[in-house]
Amino acid sequence: MTDDEEKAHFSMWAMVKSPLIIGADLNHLKASSYSIYSQASVIAINQDPKGIPATRVWRYYVSDTDEYGQGEIQMWSGPLDNGDQVVALLNGGSVARPMNTTLEEIFFDSNLGSKELTSTWDIYDLWANRVDNSTASAILEQNKAATGILYNATEQSYKDGLSKNDTRLFGQKIGSLSPNAILNTTVPAHGIAFYRLRPSA
Repeated sequence: MTDDEEKAHFSMWAMVKSPLIIGADLNHLKASSYSIYSQASVIAINQDPKGIPATRVWRYYVSDTDEYGQGEIQMWSGPLDNGDQVVALLNGGSVARPMNTTLEEIFFDSNLGSKELTSTWDIYDLWANRVDNSTASAILEQNKAATGILYNATEQSYKDGLSKNDTRLFGQKIGSLSPNAILNTTVPAHGIAFYRLRPSA
């Protein structure tokens, strides 16, 4: 897989709350793969105490297909335990493309005028604080300790970290989404835009 495909793959497993199992040879793990598998803000989606899988809200076929004639785009959304919401824009096409969604789509089961649809939400990019490949390589080669770099779930569970608002579990704030606004982004080919929405203070 390309790096974008691997990120999309891991994001989707996390979002549908599937067991996260590394199926690669750990003795020959690439640094880029390690930096994906250790992304705390994505794992926190999988380990969310509410345990509700995200739902595919929409799916459209696109003309830029792969060698098997497959190409589509999707939007997924789901509730999280602390009132947050996970959102994914998945590009299964073979070219990068602009994609967008709205609060009405994100909170697809909310009633008109509900708190979800009339509130402003902060947008957090769940892949923004990914460990760089050189640091991941140093950790894999045991030349550098992961202490202080990676989230250690044996010291503090994801449930406790989320309840204590540990910033490593939320990604990086990149903007806000107000009522009637549109969440716009460009998603790479076979890639994903993966966000956590949090109520604005």
